[in-house]
Amino acid sequence: MVPTINKSSSGAKLWLTIFAIGYIALVIVCNALSAMVPATYGDLTRIGLVSERLFGWKQEQPSIADRFRAASKIADADVLVIGDSFSERLAWQATLAETGLKVATTMWTDNALCADLDRWLAEHEFKGKVVIAETVERYAPGRLRQAQKCSAKDLIKVPPLEPLRQPGAAYTLGVGAGVRTNILTLQNTKRAERAPFGMVLPSPVANPIFHVAVMNVADGCSRFSHTLCSKALFLTEDVETPQLTPADAEDMAKLTSQVKSAKLIWALVPNKTTVYLQPERAEEFRRAFNRMQLGPDLFQRASMGREAVRDLYWGNDTHWSTAGQLYFGETVRDWIR
Repeated sequence: MVPTINKSSSGAKLWLTIFAIGYIALVIVCNALSAMVPATYGDLTRIGLVSERLFGWKQEQPSIADRFRAASKIADADVLVIGDSFSERLAWQATLAETGLKVATTMWTDNALCADLDRWLAEHEFKGKVVIAETVERYAPGRLRQAQKCSAKDLIKVPPLEPLRQPGAAYTLGVGAGVRTNILTLQNTKRAERAPFGMVLPSPVANPIFHVAVMNVADGCSRFSHTLCSKALFLTEDVETPQLTPADAEDMAKLTSQVKSAKLIWALVPNKTTVYLQPERAEEFRRAFNRMQLGPDLFQRASMGREAVRDLYWGNDTHWSTAGQLYFGETVRDWIR
């Protein structure tokens, strides 16, 4: 008797073999892409989908003892900081704590520093004499416009103490990013390398909230430590939001005069784009701000710091480096002494 061949069984085995080979190939491709694309730790490399291999900083950063970064309770504090993302790691505040001052930090939303701040301070039993309002340049005009409409109840508690970011020498693989994201990251990285005059990087999503530009920086390798140091990443929102004007300084002065229970000091953080690409952008505001003596001149300090401090701002991030935090913190500390 001639044996029969089960064609359906043979076909199933063939398809299983093809599927297994395809799956193994996909795993190999995914792992290869992950090895080529380290996980991002800068906000601009993450948003712009650019590799940290080119823009991750390399220069060692100073350390800050956690005891100087620990937030005091508001009721026990000598100084209250109302800040945004530049204050959330409690790093620049360490320069105040090192002098023996007790520093409390609270974070604000877009509706934060308001005309009823005295009431909020009383409700939280703040007995100190100094309140520092820290805001980055790009959000200051909008926050000032909202100041007369909002209530200080919108202030939120300080976030838990987080470890300071470490240099990107010890990369982790971008395994969790997905094949499409890793491919887009490789493509944008090539674009960043090849763009002769700078460009806005394509976004993988429709109508993104933020865009990232890669731009040439004059004398960049003396100012940044990352591999592609002739260029850096910037948030396009820096130049898309309203520009600070002398009228904004007048609004700050008005808010300052409304706070009676403590001295309100403004710490205006320059945009990264202002510091490295458009230093004249806030010049008229800066002169009015200084004339009214509203706080330390962080714009002038940044102009000096971009020459003196390598990685004053991270090349892959819109924020100050740890060295930058201490550099600007010393300026604030000296102002309130």
